[in-house]
Amino acid sequence: ITMYHMHNMQQKHQLNPALWGDCRVYVGLPALSSVQVGFENRGFEFIDIVNNFSDFSGFLLDDNTMSFDVGTSLLGFGFTAGKSRISFDLSQKNSFAFSLPRDFLLLARHGNAHFIGETANLDNINIDAVSYTELALGYSREITDKLSVGVRAKLLYGLANLSVENWQAGLTTAPATYALDINSDITMNVSAPLELQYDAEGNIVSDSIGIMDLEPGDLASRYLLNNPNRGFGFDFGAIYKVNDKITVSASVTDFMSSINWSEDVYNFNSEGAFHFEGVSLNPFLSDDFEEEDFEMLTDSIMDIFQVTNSNLGYTTKLATSYYLAGSYDLLTWLNVGGLIHGRVKNDTHYASYTLSTNAKAGKYVSGSLSYTMLGSGDFNLGVGLGFKLGPLQLYMVADNITGIYYDPVQSIPWPGKTQNLDFRFGINMLFGCKEKTDKPKE
Repeated sequence: ITMYHMHNMQQKHQLNPALWGDCRVYVGLPALSSVQVGFENRGFEFIDIVNNFSDFSGFLLDDNTMSFDVGTSLLGFGFTAGKSRISFDLSQKNSFAFSLPRDFLLLARHGNAHFIGETANLDNINIDAVSYTELALGYSREITDKLSVGVRAKLLYGLANLSVENWQAGLTTAPATYALDINSDITMNVSAPLELQYDAEGNIVSDSIGIMDLEPGDLASRYLLNNPNRGFGFDFGAIYKVNDKITVSASVTDFMSSINWSEDVYNFNSEGAFHFEGVSLNPFLSDDFEEEDFEMLTDSIMDIFQVTNSNLGYTTKLATSYYLAGSYDLLTWLNVGGLIHGRVKNDTHYASYTLSTNAKAGKYVSGSLSYTMLGSGDFNLGVGLGFKLGPLQLYMVADNITGIYYDPVQSIPWPGKTQNLDFRFGINMLFGCKEKTDKPKE
């Protein structure tokens, strides 16, 4: 978000393929041109859970979500040819997100004491973890003196995935007898090099699931050279100069981006219902107690909720983002910008609204200060800095510099009060950079 309006930032084309820096050629340092780490939490704040662990029911929402993202540009470069600009990016991206209902967290913390005579609703637990490689080719062009457009076509190579297709479950506690009724209908899709063992009836032995022992060469051949888990996606963007001072732009990223999983695919399903009234202690207290008496109970539960497996391919979609922006040049080296950023994932829309001030000192230093209001009502202060030392450019951008603070109670620096963090840094080689000296018209 903070980087969108920064001066001379080559990686801005990843947010809007029509955007470009002030240099004709850039080459990203392999594996270091763009390293991004992101965290987002919607629901409780960690500090509330820690300080009120005895009863944190007052801080939970009906749906509590959390996500982690890590991305690295393995190779990137771009150049200008006349009015056209071409870019190439090879990136490794990883994300993990989960959504937990309020009743699940209360049940995990307090047991079923909160649900006597009621049903703990464990429906719609969602887990989405994906690791993939992105190969992107971008092209942008100045159509007129005022209008520029751009597009990035992306090939996606899926490495691993875990996603919940269906999660319906509940636990009911009877008010007088405390008998339990448990039901579940859960389906999860997994694409990963797993090793499974099956019993005589063809059911999975749950404690036997493990990861294949692959040599590095076999792993590279399996997932980098001959990877059939493929997909595609697009980024689109445009910039329009209203006049010498005002510029507006818009883009959508990961439009229709999806991955088809067909290699090492497993579809796990567990469905059943169980009524539990307790167990008699007499067999356990008698001299003739046998361990098999207890195993009979656990085996019967396992038989009811037996995990089955099929191997059908499936498709996952990536989150689509959009950017609507405008900027006003106060001076040749200073502007102010506004940005609306939205992200759509699993039919859920997240939005944020940003104001920023962006400055540069010649070709050597650029900076940005942003203020963002999230859809949750929280506010973030972001900062970005870029330094050019000869052809070498170093940059650092953070969307929430107040997210990590020193907690005197826990005696550690940590993001206990924040609901999102996003940090990016990188090193580029820049060539053909020109400093604009023309002054905007009054």
